[in-house]
Amino acid sequence: MVRAAALVVRAMEERGLFPVVVGGTAAAIYTEGSEATEDIDLVVKGRHLALDVLAALGFKQGASAGVWWYPRLHIPIEIPDTVSAGDPHRVIDVVLESGLRVHVIGLDDLILDRMDQAAAQGSPTGDARRQTLLLMAMYWEDLDQHYIREQARRRSAGDDCERFLAEAARLRAEVTNEHPPD
Repeated sequence: MVRAAALVVRAMEERGLFPVVVGGTAAAIYTEGSEATEDIDLVVKGRHLALDVLAALGFKQGASAGVWWYPRLHIPIEIPDTVSAGDPHRVIDVVLESGLRVHVIGLDDLILDRMDQAAAQGSPTGDARRQTLLLMAMYWEDLDQHYIREQARRRSAGDDCERFLAEAARLRAEVTNEHPPD
């Protein structure tokens, strides 16, 4: 799915767009494929042009608004918004083994997005919750915890942020045989 996303990103860039990979697709990239995704999630300014690109590539609009499908391969693409909730300065470029490039939401902003999704799902075992913990544990030393806490206070994940950080610290400690911080 990530390679398909990169091909779509390249086609959109050729039309002057700057699509950013978000959601489960971004989680699949950051976890180097250990998290699978069932669709491609993009945020792009100029949605009408992005939809023209999808149509030119052979995608068809699905039954639900905002979802497009590539019929022969059953690849869904969703463009949930035209502006990411994250900081545009934190977007990173990732070059895949194939040499294709994608723009990906920043790690801390992806974690915040997954926290928001977990709060919306309300499930103690849902995908978004698992992805949040996995990303935090994998990238513990790279997390901007101040930024995450500050942004979480402004979003629906504010109440859960400290619990996620504490649980991720315990999980990280289990994996590395270190003692979690107090």
